[in-house]
Amino acid sequence: MTDLIMSNALIDCRRVFVKNYQADAWIGAYESELERPQKMRFNVDLFVALRCSTPERDELHEIVNSDIIASAIQSVLSRGHIRLQETMCDEIVAALFEEGRVRAVRVQTEKLAVYQGCESVGTEVFKIRPDGGK
Repeated sequence: MTDLIMSNALIDCRRVFVKNYQADAWIGAYESELERPQKMRFNVDLFVALRCSTPERDELHEIVNSDIIASAIQSVLSRGHIRLQETMCDEIVAALFEEGRVRAVRVQTEKLAVYQGCESVGTEVFKIRPDGGK
C-alpha cells in the first residue's frame, strides 16, 4: 500500500478508509452458494485530493466522509445475488466514483467461511480515476 500512496497521482491526497466492515452478502457462482448469504469482510480506501478534503470551517460538507463507503457497500449488496467477488469490487468502485472528489479507490472483499483452516478468500481492486477527480 505504501507504494500506492507514493505514486505521483496520489502524493497530495488524504486517505479515507473503512477497515474490516462485515456484512452478509448473497454472493457466489456455485450451487451451494445460492442457498444462503455469506459473511463477508470489506476493506476500502478512498484517496481524495487535499484541496478537496481540507476543511476550513470544520464542517462535514468540506470533506469526503467515510459514510459513503458503508453506503456504497450496502447499495451494492442490496441489488441481489452477485456471482463473483470481482464484480462486487468493481460495482463498489463505481459507486464510490459517483463522488466526484474521489481520485482513487481500493476495495478488498473477503468471504470469511470458504475453506476450513483458512481465514478468508478474497479479491482486491485498485483504480485511479482517469480524469483525476475534481
